[in-house]
Amino acid sequence: MDLTPPQFAVLMGTAYTQGTDGVSIGTLAAHVHLAPTHVTTEVGRLIRLGLLEKRPHSEDRRSVLVRLTSQGEKAINAVIPLVRSVNDQLFDGVTRDEMQAILHFFRRFAHNGDIALARIRTADPSVRKPAAKLRR
Repeated sequence: MDLTPPQFAVLMGTAYTQGTDGVSIGTLAAHVHLAPTHVTTEVGRLIRLGLLEKRPHSEDRRSVLVRLTSQGEKAINAVIPLVRSVNDQLFDGVTRDEMQAILHFFRRFAHNGDIALARIRTADPSVRKPAAKLRR
């Protein structure tokens, strides 16, 4: 498809979450685990490629809804067999309990990462400065 990984994630995420009316940037960002500003940038690029379209949200004037264009739907339909085949291979023999354990781990890890980043942001600036290069 000649897309970057974030563009592919946004395109696939849109296909999965758009429903009949489209999907908001916030909902899409949460689904693909990217910052809303990053999703907005990638949506703009995918619009320029003719794969997505956006329109004003009928219930929230500050928001827009994103959905696949007919060209985007064709692109998704073309790649789905490959994605399904790759996923079948990647998850071959993985049980539901194993997937639940992995999901639990990643949710905990992401939560802990958010706390660690907040700690870094509030740390004394002198602690955050890179160490001087050591001489050999």
